[in-house]
Amino acid sequence: MGRALIQVVKTLSVLNSAVREEHEELAVLDNGAWCGPARVVINEILPRPGSGPEWVELYNCGCQDVDLSGWRLIEGAGMEGLWSGSTLAAGAHLIIEFYSKLNNKGDTVTLYDKAGSVVDSFSYGPSMVDLSWQRVPDGGPWSDQQREPTKGSNASMTLSSTVTTTPKRTSTALLPPGLPCGGCNGKCFGTWNIQNLGRSKGGRPAMMAVIRRVLARFDVVAIQELSQLPGPPYAWCGKYTESVICDSLPDTRSFAVKASPRIGDEQYVVMYRTESAELNNTGATYPDPRGIHSRTLHAFDIHIKRGNIDRLVLTVTHTSPEQATEEIQNFPAVLEWMQQSFHGTEHYMLAGDFNADGRYFRDEHEWQDSELPPEWEGYVQLTNNSMDTTVASNDHTYDRVVVSQALGDLAANAKVLRLESFDMTSLFYEGCSMGYVPSRLCKRKDLVGKAWNDFPSEAKAALAREVSDHHPIEVCLG
Repeated sequence: MGRALIQVVKTLSVLNSAVREEHEELAVLDNGAWCGPARVVINEILPRPGSGPEWVELYNCGCQDVDLSGWRLIEGAGMEGLWSGSTLAAGAHLIIEFYSKLNNKGDTVTLYDKAGSVVDSFSYGPSMVDLSWQRVPDGGPWSDQQREPTKGSNASMTLSSTVTTTPKRTSTALLPPGLPCGGCNGKCFGTWNIQNLGRSKGGRPAMMAVIRRVLARFDVVAIQELSQLPGPPYAWCGKYTESVICDSLPDTRSFAVKASPRIGDEQYVVMYRTESAELNNTGATYPDPRGIHSRTLHAFDIHIKRGNIDRLVLTVTHTSPEQATEEIQNFPAVLEWMQQSFHGTEHYMLAGDFNADGRYFRDEHEWQDSELPPEWEGYVQLTNNSMDTTVASNDHTYDRVVVSQALGDLAANAKVLRLESFDMTSLFYEGCSMGYVPSRLCKRKDLVGKAWNDFPSEAKAALAREVSDHHPIEVCLG
């Protein structure tokens, strides 16, 4: 294909959701597409076809062939497309098909090179049937509206390399470590304060991929610190939900969420596997008649499918650090309210970020040997005072799980799920590219090209802190 090479003096800045690159030398192909130094982009996405497979189109808008060996294309739930061959010629397109994997309501597709660095990423919203999201012209800016697909047309396929792929899960190293809850025969419950889960984290594809891999372990998980303010359409994947919590779903066909109303500066969320549990409503908020709680608690009524536990009433909390002792001392009143408000079950749970340690709460004094005092009669603690639930260098048990005695008889002791056990190699490259990983790490040449298992422990801990300052807790129920 002929090219009309045009030297451009000024720099064109191409900005997408994950990568900003500066191009000083550009060309324009005969079809009007951009052509610059070696650059492969996600060019078009059809997430909701009327028939046939979904597909993603890559485009080499550079003037040099690109070796795609070791590159990966991954959608938000961790499904990966593979392709045969290794070279994408200059000006050529590559079609990668997915089968019922791209989310019609919105998803993120990310392209990684062989070093794990983010090459390109695009997040789209609710999609219409048989319309695609696309760059116009090829390699140019993303259109703000869906358009007629150009796959197979002269506008898009001047040089094409169409490959059908079989989607698969990401490599074993990227799958959650170990068996959920240690190989639980019942339901795997988790609680996690995902520090300041808002738009900033939602705009970091590799970080969101880590969050999804963590959440994918659980049948039911209580989430704290959803900080994104509500915005249109105000119900992305359910009442009171926003884009970032919906983007946190490991798989929109297998997982769902229920969110509390806005409480103080955040929301509480329960995410669950639809084959394991069901929530018919958004629950109830503790009325807090004495005004003790900085962000009052919220209870969710959960039907557990199959097993020894038919119904679980879960109240989620995130205390204010400076008021933690006063709030915790009021928890017996919260438990009484929970039992009075939700009848017909013996299985009650209070879980979340209690801030129940360190200078905020003297756990060894108040709960000696991890035993609850008499005013908590009928309840037991599944977390013990020696657990370290913080990602920071201190050793504190801020996060707790307290259950009714009947539920405690069916539950194992809680365990800390350390974030460092999840592969964060892609997060390292993305964070250095986007500027959210500490520069001292990005300057370390010894980390480049390393497998996650070979990263030093201090580097792993630093990257884990970018995800959250809390480790999740997991408990096997039933």
